[in-house]
Amino acid sequence: DIAAGKGTLATYVNNHYTAKTLRFSTVLRDILDRLYLEQSRKNLADLANALRQTFGSDILATTLVNDANNADVDIILVEGIRSQGELDLITSLPNAHIIYLTANPHIRWKRVVERNENPGDAQKTFEQFQQDETHESDKYATHLGAQAEYKIINEQDLPTLYTQIDNIINPLLHERTN
Repeated sequence: DIAAGKGTLATYVNNHYTAKTLRFSTVLRDILDRLYLEQSRKNLADLANALRQTFGSDILATTLVNDANNADVDIILVEGIRSQGELDLITSLPNAHIIYLTANPHIRWKRVVERNENPGDAQKTFEQFQQDETHESDKYATHLGAQAEYKIINEQDLPTLYTQIDNIINPLLHERTN
């Protein structure tokens, strides 16, 4: 889900564990930068769809799986899974666990406006935010989230979010070392 707190989760995990975050959008942003195009949500979604149509639906996931296989860390976070094929590829990694992070749409819309990450976000209406979530690359998030092993509803303060994260990750790391 847009603005559910994926970046906040990733920053926390990267700062408190031996971890690395791989984002689907990083590949897309790199390409848009190279083409001197704006990193708008529309351009990100259009580019993702064009890459998938041209090179196969799993092109971005395959790139991140290769990046994950070359990373020397305890935890790999993959942010921004948008399709069943991507989910299937990512979960094929050893010790893969899926966490679905979500929040009420109004809370997420306010976060988009406040963080102003993409052009036009600061002026975005709730209706425009809802339209963003209907883009091809975003509309399956809830369906994919339903398949997750863990679900975090991120509607409270940061310490609460951090506790929820630790309550998931610490047992998984403990399980792996035993």
